[in-house]
Amino acid sequence: MKGATCTSPVKLEGKTVIITGGNCGIGFETARNLLLRGARVILACRDLNKAKSAAEQLSELGSGVVLVEKLDLSSFDSIRTFCKNIKQHITSLDILINNAGVYFHPYAETEDGLEMHMGVNYFGPFLLTHLLLELLKKSDSPRVVFVGSGIYKYGKIDFNNTIRKTFFQKHNAYGDSKLACALFCREFSNRMSDTDINIYYVHPGPVNTDIGRNLFNSFLWKPMHYLFKLFSKTCVEGCQTVVYCAVSEETKDQSGYYYSECQRDEWANQALDKQLAVKLWNFSEKVTGLIE
Repeated sequence: MKGATCTSPVKLEGKTVIITGGNCGIGFETARNLLLRGARVILACRDLNKAKSAAEQLSELGSGVVLVEKLDLSSFDSIRTFCKNIKQHITSLDILINNAGVYFHPYAETEDGLEMHMGVNYFGPFLLTHLLLELLKKSDSPRVVFVGSGIYKYGKIDFNNTIRKTFFQKHNAYGDSKLACALFCREFSNRMSDTDINIYYVHPGPVNTDIGRNLFNSFLWKPMHYLFKLFSKTCVEGCQTVVYCAVSEETKDQSGYYYSECQRDEWANQALDKQLAVKLWNFSEKVTGLIE
């Protein structure tokens, strides 16, 4: 197996997990792993048909319980509806895995007028995590895991151009969104220090998933995609650090850190800017409508 493997024997009977984008890729394999540990896993997905198909496959494991709920991270209304529905079905949330995202997406805007990478990869999870705080705080040992990328170190936060209509470049937009997630994780950890909630930012490494379909969509890129498949991780391999942060006793009370290959890694300087993190937090509260 390429990369590190999560060897934690922790069982999750009686635990509830929400995985965004759990119908395919890293999210699907993470769901499989956690179900085998006995968890109740809720697949929060934009495409309900694909989610139901994934749930049927996962149900064949004969372990844990898998459920499906509609969630479109490009719509604040959808996020609010999802959280409202979830609160009618569960009384606490043990693990939230912010996995869904877009990668090198052609220019598009979300329902709320945000550039797609920033909207889906950052602002959506920012709002979702906040709206689920009440449920997380009712868990004995709640954890929030962001599936990120090492590309965050090449990102920047431009408060004057969050829609990015000017000089839009897919690789820049993706890096910006992942830096925003990194800053959020660190600031969230600081603000939740008086609670039991732990948050982790995970770099899964190069993984061959459908999320890269927008990167390898031209004739010239097809040979590169073939080479990428040879050297990249499978989704089973790519989910290992996500699972590690979600379940391992070694990561308990290790909030606000960057993880790769099932171990703590060093943050790049871009993620250590406290002033920027606070400014982004305040800005995000307004953008998502948490405050007026």
